[in-house]
Amino acid sequence: QAVKKLAPDLDVIATAPDGTIEAVTLPKHRWLLGVQWHPEFDYQSTQPLIENKAIIKHFLTFCKQDNLSFLG
Repeated sequence: QAVKKLAPDLDVIATAPDGTIEAVTLPKHRWLLGVQWHPEFDYQSTQPLIENKAIIKHFLTFCKQDNLSFLG
C-alpha cells in the first residue's frame, strides 16, 4: 500500500529510495502528518528503519505549545 495520487494540498516530506511516498504534511493545517512505514519491522531491531521517536516528540511539542486547544 502506498500513496497513488497525492491530494493537491499535501506536501511530500519523505520518500523511499524507490520514490514511494513515506510521509506527507498539510501546511494549511495546524498539525497534520501522515506517515507510512512498518513499525513492526523495527521491533527489537539493532538498526531501526526510521527514528519514530522524532515523530512522537514533534507531536508532543506541538501539543505543549498549543495547550491542547485543538481538542476543542
